[in-house]
Amino acid sequence: MAKIQVIVGSARKQRLGEEVSDFVLKQAKQKLEHECELVDVKEWLLPYVTGDMPSATSDNYQTDGANEWASKIGEADGYIFVTPEYNASIPAPLKNNIDAIYDEWLEKSSLVITYSPSKGGAASAGNHLHDILERLKMTVVADDVNFPSWGTDYADLDDYKQKLTAGLEELAKLLS
Repeated sequence: MAKIQVIVGSARKQRLGEEVSDFVLKQAKQKLEHECELVDVKEWLLPYVTGDMPSATSDNYQTDGANEWASKIGEADGYIFVTPEYNASIPAPLKNNIDAIYDEWLEKSSLVITYSPSKGGAASAGNHLHDILERLKMTVVADDVNFPSWGTDYADLDDYKQKLTAGLEELAKLLS
C-alpha cells in the first residue's frame, strides 16, 4: 500500500484551500486503496531559501525547518497538490517549500489539482506546477484536475467528483 500526501498549497488566512483539500482527501480515501494524509503548507512555512548550497547539492538542507519538511515529504510515495492560482502561478509558499528540498521529490508520482472561484479554474497555475514537478523528475498525471467556480453558485460538485475520480485512477496506475 502506497502513502499519498494531499498537499494544501495556499497559506493565506482566508482561503478555499482547506475546503477543497478536505473534499479531495475524502474522495481519495474512498477511491484509492492507499493511505492518504493531509499536509498543509501553512503548517510547514519555511523561510525563503537563501543558503549557500542549492537544495539539489546537499542532503543536509540549510534552510531552517527544511530537514524536518524533507522528512515529512519523504514519507510519501506520491502526492496530490491542491493549489489556487495567484497571478497566473502557484502561491509563493508552495513554490518555496518545493524548492527547499530536492531528493525527497525525485521520481515520485503526483496529481495536480487547481481551483478558483473564477470560470478559468486556475489552469495557468496547474500548467506552471506541472512543469515544476516534471523538472524534479516526478511522473505527473497528464491531465491536471481543474475545479472552476469553486465556492460559487456555479460550482458543480458532481463534475468535480467525476474529474477527480479520473485523476485519482491515473495516479493509482502510476503508483502500481
